Amino acid sequence: MGCIASARISNQKSEKAKQCKDSPDISKSKSTSIFFSSQDNDLQLNSCYISSGDQYLNQYMTFSGYLQQAEDPCLFQYRFIKKIGNGSHASVYETLNTQTNVKYACKVYDKSLFSKQSLEIESPLQVMLTEIEIMSSIDCPNCVHLEEVIEDEYTNSILLIITYADCGSIIPHSENSEPIPESKVLSIFKQVVLAVSYLHAHGFIHRDIKPENILLQSDGTVLLSDFSASAILHSDDYYFEDTKGTPAFFSPEECSGEPFYGKPADIWALGVTLYVLIYGHLPYYKNDIEGGFLAQFYLIAQKIIHDDIKYDESIQISSELQDLFTHLLDKNPKTRYTIQQVMEHPWLQLNESKSDP
Repeated sequence: MGCIASARISNQKSEKAKQCKDSPDISKSKSTSIFFSSQDNDLQLNSCYISSGDQYLNQYMTFSGYLQQAEDPCLFQYRFIKKIGNGSHASVYETLNTQTNVKYACKVYDKSLFSKQSLEIESPLQVMLTEIEIMSSIDCPNCVHLEEVIEDEYTNSILLIITYADCGSIIPHSENSEPIPESKVLSIFKQVVLAVSYLHAHGFIHRDIKPENILLQSDGTVLLSDFSASAILHSDDYYFEDTKGTPAFFSPEECSGEPFYGKPADIWALGVTLYVLIYGHLPYYKNDIEGGFLAQFYLIAQKIIHDDIKYDESIQISSELQDLFTHLLDKNPKTRYTIQQVMEHPWLQLNESKSDP
C-alpha cells in the first residue's frame, strides 16, 4: 500500500467553486497545488492511497497505465470498476466509494493533454475549468451532481466525481434505436425540460443535448449529463460564433456559420432529442451518406437548413405532440419556443397514462 500526496477539493451543494485568479499551470503543477477553491475555503490536502495488492507502484504513470497494472485500482476511497464512456478529452469510469458503498461516475482528464497544441477556440484545460465551474454551481435534481474534484499527481490526472446513473443512457445510439411509447417519452421529457429550464434560468447553455447525455436511474429519475460543451451566458444578447456538441443536433442557425443565440439552439437540440425518442432515429442523419466527416457534415447541414422534417406516419402520436414538434423544430430561432413556452405547452400538461393516441 502506497501513499501519494494529491490535491482534493470537496464540493457541497451550498458551495460554488471558483477559479483562482492566480491559478498555477496545472500541466506543470506539483502534488500540493490547488487550482480551485470553494466559497468558504473548505479546502484540504489529503493523501491518495494507491492499492495494487500488497505491491506499491513507485513510479509515475498515466491513469490508463495505472489501471492496467493495478490489481485492485483505487484512488482515495474510490475503487475503479470499469470504463463506461469516452469523450474527446476524458474517459468516464464506474467507481465505488469504499467508505460509503455508494457508486459514482468518475470523469478522468489526462493533464498531459492540457499542454498540447489545439486548433479549438478553447483549450482542453479551459474546457475542463468551465465544466467544473458550471457543475459546481448546479443544484438541480435532474442534472448530474459534481461530488468533488481530485488532482492526482501520481497518475497525472484530474478526477471529477459525479452522480452515477445505474441504468445508463436512455438511448445509447441516436442513429438507430427502438422507438419509445409516447407515454414513457412524456415522463422522460418532462424531467429533461426541468433540467434545461434550470440551466437557462441560471445563465447556462448546455450545447450538447441528445439522448446519449440523458441518463436514467432505477428509481425513474432522469438526469441531464455531460457539461463539457456547456457555456456560461453572461447576457441574453450574447452571440456564439463557434459550434460545439454533436453536428446531427445542430440548429439551422448553427449550420449556417453565422453567429447565433445559445438558448434557441438548445431548444432545437431538445426537439431533435424528442424526435429520436419517438421515432428511433435522427430526422436528417443517414448511415448511407458517403464521404468523410466534412462531406457528411456539409450534406447534413444543408438538410437541416433547407429540408422539411419528415414524420413516420406508421407511428401514431397525439395532436398535442405534433404541435409541440412544430414549435421545437421551428427553423426560425426568433419564433422557436423558449423553454418557458415548452413547459407551458399542452403536451407537457398531459397525464402520462393519457398521452398515447
